[in-house]
Amino acid sequence: MDLEFQYYIFELGLLFIIFLGLAYLLGLSMLVRDTQLIVEKPLIFIIELILMAALPGVPILFFVVSRGISWNTAWTWYASLSTKFAIFHILSEISGFYRWLFS
Repeated sequence: MDLEFQYYIFELGLLFIIFLGLAYLLGLSMLVRDTQLIVEKPLIFIIELILMAALPGVPILFFVVSRGISWNTAWTWYASLSTKFAIFHILSEISGFYRWLFS
């Protein structure tokens, strides 16, 4: 079997799993609407959001630049990953996942 086809199937499967996970969290967010931390401690939530969005992308910057890919591409990938993690964090908070996980 062609290696590029295997990568393509892997990417499709991975994107499908990510889509299902985000759709599940979005559905839970609409049902649960747990905004207690956001309302009571907005500064804590903002700091969490910034850290959850910014820190996971740092290794991507290092890997991409160390392999000779341009900074423009590196920042695009970093912004993409940071956006995904920010959305995941917001949905996890509102869906009640963090309250369940940490209580």
